[in-house]
Amino acid sequence: MTRVLKAWPRLSLVIVALLGALLVGTTAALAVSVTKTGKTVRAVKVVTESGATSTTSSTFVDMAVMSLTMTVPSGEQGLFVIEFSGSGTCTEIAPTNATAFCDVMIQVDNSAAAPPGDVVWLQAANGTSSSFHAQSFTFVSGPLNAGSHRFDVQFRSLNGSFHFADRSLMVMRTTV
Repeated sequence: MTRVLKAWPRLSLVIVALLGALLVGTTAALAVSVTKTGKTVRAVKVVTESGATSTTSSTFVDMAVMSLTMTVPSGEQGLFVIEFSGSGTCTEIAPTNATAFCDVMIQVDNSAAAPPGDVVWLQAANGTSSSFHAQSFTFVSGPLNAGSHRFDVQFRSLNGSFHFADRSLMVMRTTV
């Protein structure tokens, strides 16, 4: 019995380590991570706006003024780092006792959303409204081939309304 008691601290440490490894392995299996590497920053464009804009649309719509176009020169490819920042609020309006989700995404060339896709910006529940929050998110697109590429901020509100005040869009193009 004495040998078992003396071995217990080591055995419990091994059990904790194995459980920790199992949990880390499980978490890693559920998370998806993508790394993209650009080289030299070749161009930066920024647009800012302080006028209010809002939507109650449940499908993504373009956000006023938040659009930029950049060109990749012939013979090159570009990796784009897109940052959207803004001060917004989300209000739950229908149906009663539902949660409103206010989402943002970046549409590239009028089709594909830049990874990671749509992002829940704010949410509100039970007839409430979130206070205005300033937030920022970075999206990545590419590598994209030579030519002109358009980047549009889009937003939607599921079960509510989504309002923005001050906001900015920055797009950086790097070489690949």
